[in-house]
Order: sequence, then structure tokens, then C-alpha cells
Amino acid sequence: MLEYNLMSSRLCRQEGDFRQALAYHEQYSLYVDSLTHRRENERVMQWQKKYDYSLVRNENMRLKTESQQKDIVTLVCIIVLLLLVPFLYAVYLRFKRRKESFLRRQHQLMEANIQSLQAKDSELLRIRQELASKERKWRESVFLSDPLVKHIDTFVQLSLLDKDRLSSSYKLSRADWDHLISLLNSCHNNYVSRLQSEFPGLKEIEISICCLLRIHIKNRDICYLLGISDDALKKRKYRIKTDKLHLRDAEISLEDFLCSY
Repeated sequence: MLEYNLMSSRLCRQEGDFRQALAYHEQYSLYVDSLTHRRENERVMQWQKKYDYSLVRNENMRLKTESQQKDIVTLVCIIVLLLLVPFLYAVYLRFKRRKESFLRRQHQLMEANIQSLQAKDSELLRIRQELASKERKWRESVFLSDPLVKHIDTFVQLSLLDKDRLSSSYKLSRADWDHLISLLNSCHNNYVSRLQSEFPGLKEIEISICCLLRIHIKNRDICYLLGISDDALKKRKYRIKTDKLHLRDAEISLEDFLCSY
């Protein structure tokens, strides 16, 4: 079409038909412009395709590079972890062994201390028992060596005839009773004071009976020392046990209770 319009325009100019020549030349120009524009568009499209392809390729390369970097970092982390796990496990085992060894030493030291304390406690208990035994013996010796106690013991050793004949001379006075009470408090851990504090209903003669029973004086001798009859003593002992000391158990005797009090 380009060649046809160009040749037709030339022939019309030669024939003098300039109008038709101009029309053919315009058609030629339109075809040339259209072809040029088409070629330019094709070139632009090609360049655009190349540009788009370059962008896609670059983006793919970037993504591939990032993926490779991530894979490398992941691989390095895995390798580091694989190398660290045995090291950390070895450190843990070493720490565990040290801790177990420390605890074992502490336990052994504690057991040694406990054994030492037990030995010291046993020794202290033995010493305390010895001191308590010596103190009891000393108090007992002090008690037995007292003139009033010797006086009572001398009376107890007399025969019945001598007791009947000398009972008035061996009867204890008020001062003797005060001295005996003081002696029992000193040698037997405040015996009378504790008895009066816990059982305030006890009368003076009942306290005297309790004191004589505490030093293992028999009923007949108590009657001589107090100047009362045997029946009166039995009644007072019964009232002391049931009404004053509230001992309802028949298996517990008044003498046993007073001696262990």
C-alpha cells in the first residue's frame, strides 16, 4: 500500500492532477505514520517486556537470595545447636555431680554433727543423771542426818513396850513439825509447799500425816507421834485420799501417791 500510494502520487503529479496526487501522498503519509507508530509501539512493548522480565528476574533472584540466606542461617543455627547440646549436657552433668557431691558432703557433715550432738546429749544426760543421783543422795543424807529425823528413826526402832512407855516423850512439838516441813521442802523439791498449793483443803494435821507417810513411817508409829488412835488415823487417811486428794482409783494407795508426788 505504501508503494502504491507513492507511485500513484508521482503519476498524478506528472499528469498535473495535484489534488489527487496530494490525496495519494496523504494516504502514503498516513500509512507511514501508522507503520512508524506501530513499530514504535512494538519497540516500546519489547522494551517493556524486557523491563518487566528484568524486574521479575531481579525479584526472583532477590527472593532466591533471601531464601538461600535463610536456609544458611537455619543450617548454621542447627549446627550451633547440635554443637551446643553435648556441651550444655556435659556442663549440666558436671553441675549435677558437683551438686550431688556437695549435698553428700553436707549430709555426711550433718550426720556427723547429729552423731556428735547425740553423743554430747547422751553425755550431758548421763552427767545430769549422775548429778541428780548425787543430789538425791546428798539430800537424802542431809535428811537422814538431821537430828529430828534421827529422833523419829530412834523411836521407830523401839519395841512396842518401849513405844507405849516413851510415846509421850517422842511426841512431836509444834517447833518439830515446822522443822520437819522445812526439811522436806529443802530436801524433796518443796514437797509440802507443792502439796498445799495443789490441795489447799488439807488441814494441819492432814499435812502432818502426809509428811510422815512421805518418810515411810508406819501407821502405828504415826499414831504415837501424833497422839491419835488407829481408827482416827484410818478415817483421816480415807478423807485425805478421797475428799482432799480426789484419788478415786482403788489401785492407787495414799502412801504410793505421796511418795511419788
